[in-house]
Amino acid sequence: MTEGEERADVVFVICAHRRRGVLARIAGTFDRRGLAVRTLTAGTTPETELAEIVVGVDGPCAEPERVAAALRNLVDVLSVELSTVRDADVAAP
Repeated sequence: MTEGEERADVVFVICAHRRRGVLARIAGTFDRRGLAVRTLTAGTTPETELAEIVVGVDGPCAEPERVAAALRNLVDVLSVELSTVRDADVAAP
């Protein structure tokens, strides 16, 4: 990151079927685009056959909508929501 460049962390909230290999395909989507996954949390939903997966990507993600579109194209992914946190949005302690 260069001086003056605004940093944005992107969080993807993914709802997917709980099936073998789904998490690997989701992680591969980020890996193919050279994005470093900062956090990854997976858990069940009230509907036990579904999982909610939250992926935090560290640093600049120039085209989060394109990544979300690629995730939506995965067969077992039902929905993808995006949230962006910029340095300017975070209050200093």
